Amino acid sequence: MEVTELVPPSLRPPPAAPSWAGPAEVPVAPSPGGRWQLPLAGWKRPAEDDILGSVRPGDPRRAQCQRPAVGGSRREGFAEPRAVDFAFTAEAVASLAPDAAWVEGDGGGVVALPCAPAAHAQARLDPEAELLVAEVRRVTDVGGSDYRRVLDLHPGESWDMQVVQTRFRQLMRLLHPDKRSKVGEARAGGREICDEAVNLVLEALQAAKRELLGGDEQDPQRRAQQDMRRLQEVQRQRARQAMHRQQQSAAGKLAADIDRALAPQTEAAPSAEVPGRPDPTGREIAGLLARLNARSEVPLQGSQRRELRCTSWGDGEVQCYSLVG
Repeated sequence: MEVTELVPPSLRPPPAAPSWAGPAEVPVAPSPGGRWQLPLAGWKRPAEDDILGSVRPGDPRRAQCQRPAVGGSRREGFAEPRAVDFAFTAEAVASLAPDAAWVEGDGGGVVALPCAPAAHAQARLDPEAELLVAEVRRVTDVGGSDYRRVLDLHPGESWDMQVVQTRFRQLMRLLHPDKRSKVGEARAGGREICDEAVNLVLEALQAAKRELLGGDEQDPQRRAQQDMRRLQEVQRQRARQAMHRQQQSAAGKLAADIDRALAPQTEAAPSAEVPGRPDPTGREIAGLLARLNARSEVPLQGSQRRELRCTSWGDGEVQCYSLVG
């Protein structure tokens, strides 16, 4: 018959801690300042428990998470051991992401902080690299079907060879292998994609030269059509320039009329009264009155009186006559 010895719970030895968790410690109450104190004055934590007290010594996260806690000096990944289950704590730490760690904050709490920036974080591209990516994608999407679309020309610019060459030089300064950004090249799809875009731009320039400059092998009918289109474009450009000049002239005339209408009348009044410059119309009227009075042979009788009336016409002519009544 087997005999089982009954031992009271208060006399049972504490369970053995795992080998990787370090020596067992006696949990103590926190100090008034919120920090856990060591049970003995000369006691020192083991070296393998400096970083994270609940993480296995061979775990790579121990080397990654050696960073200061928030608002304090570098402390352990956990605070001083408390009355918790070590097995549960180990599972919680093992479930964390590789780039996070538990650290103790100022208030005595435990928070998770990232140990290092994510490896997939990408730096912001500079404007030149962004422009390179956009142009490579645009040129490769268009292909070599039309040089106007490859060089991104407006309808009015597609018949001017100087504009075509200028646009070609701008693209080559951006896409040339010796001048393009390495970061932009990688973002655009690699060297092969960028070289394909360069070849498409070169082919577009050759197509523009064949179409605009022509040659002996070109079809006469097609050349006539191109000349007609070029002439129409020149006429449209001249019409736009004439309309622009007309609008400027009308705007200038309107501004002059407004200035003349808003000019103060006090400046024009004294100029009409300048001495030594008599009015010719006034002199003419005075002469006519004198002649009429001299030629009048009818004497006035009683209450009769002589009335002189003058009429001014629009062309500057003045007509005066005398009435007796």
